[in-house]
Amino acid sequence: MARPFVDEVLLTVRGGDGGDGCTSFEREPHNSKAGPDGGDGGTGGDVILQAVEQVNTLSHLNQKSLLTAEDGSRGGSNRKRGASGDDLTIKVPTGTSVYNQKNNKLLGELLEDGQTLKVASGGSGGRGNRCFRSSRNQAPRFHEFGETGEEKDIRIELKLIADVGIVGLPNAGKSTLLAHLTNAHPRVAGHPFTTINPNLGVLEEDFRRLTLCDLPGLVNDAHKGAGLGIQFLRHIDRTGVLLHLVDISSRTPVDDYRVVREELQAYNPQLAEKTALVVCNKIDLVDSGEVEIFAEDIAPAPGPVIGISAQERTNLDLLRQQLWKLAESAKTDETDDSKTEEKVVRLEQQEPIKVIPHGDRYLLSGDRVSELVQRFDLNNHEALSYVRRRLLEIGLHKKLEKAGCRPGDTVQIGNREFEYTG
Repeated sequence: MARPFVDEVLLTVRGGDGGDGCTSFEREPHNSKAGPDGGDGGTGGDVILQAVEQVNTLSHLNQKSLLTAEDGSRGGSNRKRGASGDDLTIKVPTGTSVYNQKNNKLLGELLEDGQTLKVASGGSGGRGNRCFRSSRNQAPRFHEFGETGEEKDIRIELKLIADVGIVGLPNAGKSTLLAHLTNAHPRVAGHPFTTINPNLGVLEEDFRRLTLCDLPGLVNDAHKGAGLGIQFLRHIDRTGVLLHLVDISSRTPVDDYRVVREELQAYNPQLAEKTALVVCNKIDLVDSGEVEIFAEDIAPAPGPVIGISAQERTNLDLLRQQLWKLAESAKTDETDDSKTEEKVVRLEQQEPIKVIPHGDRYLLSGDRVSELVQRFDLNNHEALSYVRRRLLEIGLHKKLEKAGCRPGDTVQIGNREFEYTG
């Protein structure tokens, strides 16, 4: 059974946790310099999206809610490092965009076959006790916990990548035209809304290929949610050429054409700038000269206006020639635009350290502070002393005293409380 077409899913992705370090000591009776030999934990796996041409829907992710990569393994004695967790690779269609649900920022796009995007990083492995050996402490009896894997709520959105997007009102003949131009086999019937999902087809000629996409029929106010069109308007964004298909045998072909143009303009004004072709279908049902009258009534048209009969296959060769010509022109324009396009790399920033007076205590937050507290066993006296020294090294005492904290006051980090000793 064919999978339903799904072009948007919400997921929670989580990188694998890093493995804990190990507390261990060499056991060599004749080696007076034997000391700590605890190994580091392995790194957690990443969650990676990979574009695959053979995948054309997100339906395989529709029933998923949480996807997690493998955790890293714990370190061992004799400096043995724990195994790293396997990455989780999720296959998605080309044309996929990924957004952070928290702030709706674009994380990246996958537009080419094989392209990958890391959406959640695995946690680093914890250090074994040998890493904490110093002149002050020759035999540390504590290790570091593995870092928790990154967790993120994401929205995956598919915009089909096609050279030509066929748009028009329901029952304009889009599916019939696609079937006769390409190798596609869309559902065809004599009533509106036969197409409830986008259909893709490939037009091939002399080692050239054009991908055509037949989109579900638009209706008035589609950009506001009417009909089926609002679900699929996003797929027009990445088409190089728009083919406006009009039923010339309709009582109001000019109004039909303008409804579609207005909906595209309302959804995204940039669509009006796309290379376009207006095709009058069903010329076998009207008198000759109707196409010329129609062209005059919609002037200025966004591109050439030609008449065809998809059912009778009239003028389809002329249409193919126009499509090849316009598609090549659109690709040239796209190449020119890409030369000046600025590539932006977004970096995830760490939360700075903050001190907030709250009643009889001072609340501390910040990624560096939270990480120190979370990655050590603070019931272990040696680990607690190490954490305190590190907090002093990053200047935390200065921030506390500036906020009014004095020795004996309570400092809270997460759900842990400490007495400030100055």
